[in-house]
Formats: sequence, structure tokens, C-alpha cells
Amino acid sequence: MWSAEVESLSSGDFYIWLQETGLPESVVTRLHELVSKMMQVGEKLISIGKVLLFKILSFVKESPCLVSS
Repeated sequence: MWSAEVESLSSGDFYIWLQETGLPESVVTRLHELVSKMMQVGEKLISIGKVLLFKILSFVKESPCLVSS
């Protein structure tokens, strides 16, 4: 599942990964704040911000022409 894939990345690793994307530091900082967002689903706590950000950035890497604007 997506959550298990993303949970293996620590917050620090995610921050470094964001910096390596070449985004401006202010954008990296804002996106890193999203990483800390959590959501309760039943009895499980999911890092929803990390999952969403990971999937969005993965899509951007795979399809740069679709997100050029």
C-alpha cells in the first residue's frame, strides 16, 4: 500500500529528497510542512501529507510535460 511505501522515508530523508528536486527553498519548506499532516483511519494513523506529496512528486517526475505550467 502507498502508506507502507512512504513510511520507510524519515522526515529528514523526505526533506533532502525535496531539496534534490531543485525547487526553491521556500517551496521545499512549505511542502515539508505538509509531510507532518496525519489522519486517523480506524485505529491506524496514516501520514496522509507524506503520501499525497510523494504521489504528486512522483507524478511530476514521470510526466514533466503535463505539469509544465
